[in-house]
Amino acid sequence: MNIRSKKLIIPISAALVIAFVISLIGIFWPKNDADIQNSVKASIECENIASKEDDLSIFLVCGIDNAGWNSDVIMLVSVSKSLKKIGVLQIPRDTFVKIDGKNYHKINAIYSEGCRRAHNAGLDEGQVHSAGCHALSDFLESSMGIKIDGFASVTTTGLCKIVDSIGGIDLNIPIDLSYDDNSQNLHIRLKAGENHLSGDLAVKFVRCRKYANADYGRMNAQRMFLSAMFHKIKHEFSISKAIDLFKSAYDNVNTDIDMSDAISLMRVGLGMKDTDIMMENLVGKSVKVGGVYCEVINRDITSEKIKESLYFGKFSHLYRDFDKDGVFCDKNDENIRKLYADREYFMK
Repeated sequence: MNIRSKKLIIPISAALVIAFVISLIGIFWPKNDADIQNSVKASIECENIASKEDDLSIFLVCGIDNAGWNSDVIMLVSVSKSLKKIGVLQIPRDTFVKIDGKNYHKINAIYSEGCRRAHNAGLDEGQVHSAGCHALSDFLESSMGIKIDGFASVTTTGLCKIVDSIGGIDLNIPIDLSYDDNSQNLHIRLKAGENHLSGDLAVKFVRCRKYANADYGRMNAQRMFLSAMFHKIKHEFSISKAIDLFKSAYDNVNTDIDMSDAISLMRVGLGMKDTDIMMENLVGKSVKVGGVYCEVINRDITSEKIKESLYFGKFSHLYRDFDKDGVFCDKNDENIRKLYADREYFMK
């Protein structure tokens, strides 16, 4: 098994700072402060790294639960150099899938299965988590009709350090948040209104699950955070802050994205406005399958969201058919089959 990864990763429960962190990291990253500083300056001063033709790139970003190998956060990030836009598509971790006659029930189990196989093959921990990313990438490519160009994983510790490296972020929290998870020693108390979040508080904000609409509320919070993070980086950018951010990314992000792509993507990110990031999430209907609640997605609605958020409604020629093998459906379950195939039934 040939697994590319930059370094060991620690299991995490949130993977954010997606679009911009992806543009800052690479498997061949410089190893000391002087090299980092020279690389940052060179990438900013370079006139034309990106091709004049659009080189649409799609990346998988995962966050891994502390309690095991399940991918707690799954995001696809699309970057269009010619349009100077980033699209983020969040996939609910509880999305129903059925593969080779087996009901995995939830899509995040694909990551853990990839990790399990790598672990049984005797690979080290970093390679195990990279194998999980590769397994999920392969699945999403074949089932969603897309091409994934790389992956990145971010630790909660890394997220905390990255936020602290730019001096925290300002965020208007819509409601009071109070949440406790004694199993992970997680205790969250955040007040509604304008807040300045340090790294520690930012991690607590994105990990909170106490919303009326459960994980969809948490995905919305993650989008709020990502927008605030991008705004802070974009509007307070400097060489010194970029160097601090690069150091944090190098220490805490696991990726197979190489240096040349990272620099090219960084230039795209620096040229964007806040409104150039499109953030969307897939939506499913909750169904109990084998004693476990899963989110069943609708084929047509999902295909439309992929076209808009990952291909910006302009690159449909790059998009293959969605779910040609029917892995998001169980034809033997009438309710799941109708939710998947019947748009009107799904919308009721």
